[in-house]
Order: sequence, then structure tokens, then C-alpha cells
Amino acid sequence: MTTEAFTEVDPYDISGTGPYAIGHAYALGAITALVEQEDGTLIGLVAGVDFSVLPEEGESGDLTLSAGAATTYDGDTLLIRRRTAIEQSFAGQTTREIGLEANLDRLAMAAQETETQTYRSLRLPAGALATFTPEDGRMPVWSEANQRFENGPVSDEIPAAQVYAELARNYANALEDAEVEPGLFSAFHWAAKALASATAAATFDPANFYTQAQANALFIPFSGGVRRFGTGASLPTSDAGVIWHDDYNSFMTWQVFDQNGASYSGYASQYIGRPLFDGQPTARLGDIKGNGANLSDATHAALKAWAQHNGNFVSLGSWTAGAFHFADNGDGTFRIPEIRAETFRAWDDGRGIDVGRAFGSWQADALQGHEHNARSGTGGGGSGSALSRTGSSASQSDNSGVNQVTTDATYGDVRVASETRPRSTALLGSIKF
Repeated sequence: MTTEAFTEVDPYDISGTGPYAIGHAYALGAITALVEQEDGTLIGLVAGVDFSVLPEEGESGDLTLSAGAATTYDGDTLLIRRRTAIEQSFAGQTTREIGLEANLDRLAMAAQETETQTYRSLRLPAGALATFTPEDGRMPVWSEANQRFENGPVSDEIPAAQVYAELARNYANALEDAEVEPGLFSAFHWAAKALASATAAATFDPANFYTQAQANALFIPFSGGVRRFGTGASLPTSDAGVIWHDDYNSFMTWQVFDQNGASYSGYASQYIGRPLFDGQPTARLGDIKGNGANLSDATHAALKAWAQHNGNFVSLGSWTAGAFHFADNGDGTFRIPEIRAETFRAWDDGRGIDVGRAFGSWQADALQGHEHNARSGTGGGGSGSALSRTGSSASQSDNSGVNQVTTDATYGDVRVASETRPRSTALLGSIKF
């Protein structure tokens, strides 16, 4: 028997049971079969269970998969390998292997397989290699400069490096608005934003932005344009600087209300909660009438939180018309101040004129304490008696004519009403939200 040159069988794509040709010589039991899956996993097949070889030995033959193996590994790659067992046949030889030639054939086959596997292995340039002394926990690496193996990174660092590599990929490729880490976004995100900005610049509509001069005229300091949000647009959920929103008819800033039980972080008008007088009988966009109405907690969350934060909230039972107080109804709504027909007075704030007034409190009308003197008589040139009345006690002689209201050329007609009041102009009292 002569052993021909050995060329390993090319891989097959598994499609059915076969047969799959073996184009080289092989000995009994020398053929093994492996399946390589798409992810690189290698699975060894069991001879006689997953595959069979006919003839069992010879110059060439065929490998046939079992029906189960063909179905399980359909589409995977079949690798046919030869692994010849080296035997010494001068003692205990079988009838089939008598003679030196058969034994030499086995040795030749094994040498061929060893050579094939050697070409697959790590090979180094010719020459002596420096001694390599491994260190515990470190990975060996090849140094091209020194032409030798050296101790590389600590093995525990490799999983961490893999984590950082994945993080780097995310910072490069994560989709727009997808946070890589809290508050941090990928290069792709910012590229998409830049593209959107460039597209918007190409179709810029001045009607949707205020210029710097216009905003400065409204006493709003900023650099560059102010982003405008139209009717029905949602407010940003993170701080994007000063904005304008048509629904609020106002410039808005990111504000935090967290005192006195308030819990709000978001955009609100710069003038939220401010009481206003208006020259029209209906509230303007962004204002509400100060009429003691009940408002939705959800719709007016910022106004409710502002009132809580600034100490303008009282219990529902303590709420009174006229005071600048808000109250929680406990049903998802809250009550706003009733300021119709009221006159505003600047808070004393420690000056000592309107002593004891709490901020936002209501005060009834009153007259300053004073004294009236009147004189009555029985006729011109006659004698008469005087009436004097102070506080709740009085002495009088004749009060005829005292209760009559008179007028003169200096002060005009006397005005009598159900309240003591100054001159006034009726305007709409409203509150900014």
C-alpha cells in the first residue's frame, strides 16, 4: 500500500444527509466530523450516531449524516478531519495489519495530519526564543519589537476593557435622544441635532423667532435667538434656556419650586403668580381672572407649586375672598384668589403704618377715629345751645337740623354709599399663570 499526498477536505455547507465526499485515503476509525455554527461554535459529531463513513477505510469514500443531524445543523458548516491512530504492529498485530508496510502507512498518515495542524498553529520566526516567565494573573502577549512573549494586561482588566469598548461604541452610535449615560448622548445624537439645525437654518422663518433686539427691548438678557413654541406645543422637559410660548404669552425659564411642600421642576412664566390690572374685561392669553375659580392641578401645576413655594397656600377652611391666598380642594383642583372689586395696598413689610398685616391678607374698610361738633339755635340773632358728640356719648340741647346733609360751593355734593372708599377706576383683576 502506498500513501498518496494528503489534502484535507474542504468545508461543506450542510444541506441534507449527503453523502459528502472524502477525497483522500484514511484508515479505519480515522475520520471525525465537526459542525461549525455561525457564531464560531464547534460541535463534535458522534460516529455511528450522527454520521457514518463508507467504506470504513480506503483511498477515498463518503460521509453521510443521520437525518437528525442533517436537520439540526442545516445551513451550518461541516468540517471533515482525519485523525489516524499511530500503532506499532510487530507485536499483537491483527491479521489485516501484518507487515511493516501497513504500519508505515499509518505513520505517514499521522505525519501528514501533524503537518496540516502545524500550519494552523501559531508559528514564530526561526531562531532562538528568549525565556518567558509567566506572571500570575497576566496574559501573555507577543512583542514584535523584542521578538518574544512578554507579560501583558492583568486578566481581570479584560472584562472591564470590554465594558469600556461597548460604552465607546454606544457613545459613537447610540440613536438620537437615547441617553448613553444619564444626561449624556452619543456622537450620532449630536450629529443628528446638527443636521436638524442646519435643515432648520435653510428654511428659517423669522416669524418663529424673536431677534436679539426684540428680546432686549423686552428686558430679557440672552445671547442669540430665543426659541419659540407655538400654540399647543409641549414645553421642553429639560432646561433649554429662555424660551417663548404662545399659550402662555410669555418668556419662560426653567424654575424649581420646592419649598413649603411644593415639588415642581420645569418651565414657568417669568411673571407667574403676579396679580395684574387689565384694560379689557376678558383675561388675555396667559392670564386668568382673579375670581376665586377652581383650577386643575395638572393643567396649572406650575402656578400651584409657585403659590405653595411662596407661602400663599392656606387650608381650604381658611380661604377667604379678598385675600391673595390659594387653597387645595383635595380633588385634583385648587382654588385661586378672589380679588374682584378689591383695592390693592402695598404690604407694610415692617414700616409700621399698616401694623400687623400679614402678606396677602384681606382688610375691611374703616374710618379713622374723629369728632364732630354742631350748633343749633332758635333763629337768627337769638341765643342757642351747642351739641357735642364724641364716641358713643353725647350731650345736646337742641339738635334740630343736625341730620340734614348740606352742600356748598367749595366741596360739591355730599356722596353717601354702603362703603367708605377712595375714587377708583374699575379694571379687570387677573393673575399670570
